[in-house]
This record gives sequence, C-alpha cells and structure tokens, in this order.
Amino acid sequence: MSTIKAKIKLITPPKEIERRILDTIGKHLSQNLTRVEGDIQASLTNMLFQALTGSQETQSIVAGQLRSELGIVDADEQLSQIFTAIVHATKVKFEKPKIRGTKLAMSIIVTAVPFDLSSITGANGKYTTEKGTEIDWFKWLTELGDAVIVRKHESSAEFPSKSRTGDKIMIKGKGWRVPPEFAGTAQDNFVTRATDKILPDLEKYIIKMISRKIGE
Repeated sequence: MSTIKAKIKLITPPKEIERRILDTIGKHLSQNLTRVEGDIQASLTNMLFQALTGSQETQSIVAGQLRSELGIVDADEQLSQIFTAIVHATKVKFEKPKIRGTKLAMSIIVTAVPFDLSSITGANGKYTTEKGTEIDWFKWLTELGDAVIVRKHESSAEFPSKSRTGDKIMIKGKGWRVPPEFAGTAQDNFVTRATDKILPDLEKYIIKMISRKIGE
C-alpha cells in the first residue's frame, strides 16, 4: 500500500482571513439593518409609552395629588397626546459596521426626549382658568423644578366646592411649588426618568435582534 504525502501551505495570512470574515459579517448585518431598525423602533416606542403611562407622576396627575394640586380635570386625553408626540419623536439609527482591529464595531444611536418638550407637545399640558390665567402644568412638572411658581398663594383643601377637581384650590399664602417628589427639570423629569428606566431592557432587545441577524 502506497503512502501519499502532501503539504498544505496557507497562502492567505490568518489576520487577513479574520478580516475577511468580519467584513462578510459586517456586510450581512448592513443588508438587514433596515428591518432591524424598524423592529427596534417599534419596541422602543411601545416600551417608552408603557413606562410613561405607568409612572407615579402620571398616576398622580390622573387621579392623585397632582390632579388636585394642579386642578387638572382632563388629564387622560392630554397625556395620551403628549406621550404619543414624545414616542413619535424617538429615533433609532444604525451606523455602518466598521472593523476595528480584531473586532467588528457598530454604533446604534437612540434619540429621544428633547430638552424642549414644549416643541412637540403643542397646546397640550395646559388649561385656562375661569379668571383667564393659563396653567402650564406640564411645563411646571418637567422644567421648573422646586422653584416657587405661584407667589403669595398656596394650595388648600378647605373649600372643595370651589375647586375644579372637587378637592383643592389656591388661596393667599406663602407661595406654591410643585411637590418635591414630583418636581422635574429639563434634564431630569418624569419623562427622562421613564426613558432611563427602559434602557436596560432596550439594550437586551437590541443585542438579541442583532445576534439573531448574525445567525441567519
């Protein structure tokens, strides 16, 4: 029985093979990014809307302390329109995968919740009293922090029959501000906190979707 001897010579350097593999994966991902963006966008929109509607501030505005403090009687419809505008303003964008050393890097940019929320909420989040005073309650909650807003007045529950909500009214006093537990600024308010809350789950979802595309 004869023995055949053979030699295999690797012409392409290992690093070049590795680069080609990464390049192939990158192109494969790029071809599928459009559909992945749509899936992630839909998931982000749903997560954020649920986080906003489920926040303690929203519950208080609808049927709690903030409803009576701010005199809001039609919060459900207004909040729904505000939250819809906010989630529609969120965007997910993938940047083309790039090879960096021995790794494939890809950036995912999620843009959500502009500092100037009034630019997308329109006429929602406010009302005009019988005396003609505009109450910009959503702005108060998301921009003014714990600053005194209504000077020389304070909230009182002594005259429920005169209240829009059947609870509290403003009477002369030391001054009124948003209750500290609900106060927010442009950089830190219940909308931005709801956004931060969903980020861990969103990250897991993005990794899951990309991993699935790599395996296809």
